[in-house]
Amino acid sequence: MEGSLHDIYPKSYVTIAIDRKNDNASAEAESKQAELRRHLRDRDRTIRELEEELRAKDAIIADKCHLIECLEQWYPESFAADVASLGNTSELTIQYVDSNEMQTTSVGDARRMLEQYEEEHRMRLKLTEQNEQLLSQWDAALEYVEQVQKQLQEEMRRTNALRDENASLRKRIRETSQTSRAKCILHVFEQKEEEYPNAL
Repeated sequence: MEGSLHDIYPKSYVTIAIDRKNDNASAEAESKQAELRRHLRDRDRTIRELEEELRAKDAIIADKCHLIECLEQWYPESFAADVASLGNTSELTIQYVDSNEMQTTSVGDARRMLEQYEEEHRMRLKLTEQNEQLLSQWDAALEYVEQVQKQLQEEMRRTNALRDENASLRKRIRETSQTSRAKCILHVFEQKEEEYPNAL
């Protein structure tokens, strides 16, 4: 009788030790899974934020492209109309001077011609300044679009990298779950073998 009790206690002790070991392994696996899920949530949140930034950048690029198109359409039409207007005024001035070459020019006529010339000169300077401003805005818009496109490409690469990391984390979670289930199944089989050593 004493021998059989002696045999039972070590076996129960071993079973308890195995149970504790498996419980620890299961708790560790669950903790690891929880940590991986937290990482996944953080990654998903970061991806959503990046996608919102991408949409905002796309809208900015669309606005800038529209501005560039407007500048492209307005610049040649406006410049051609202004040049044509100046050309007509210059022709009138030349015709006026030609028609009065053989006549004595009065002081009033000379003053009017001088004022007209000065006005044309101011118009030319104003048009030149406007054209330079438009070209500067055009260049600035193009440069900004290029910068935003580069940022978009970098953010898209970052988003893709985060998606790859999320896929890897999900794979690790599945593997951890499978490992944990396999350990539990193995533990059940070990217990059955210990309880019924001659069952097989």
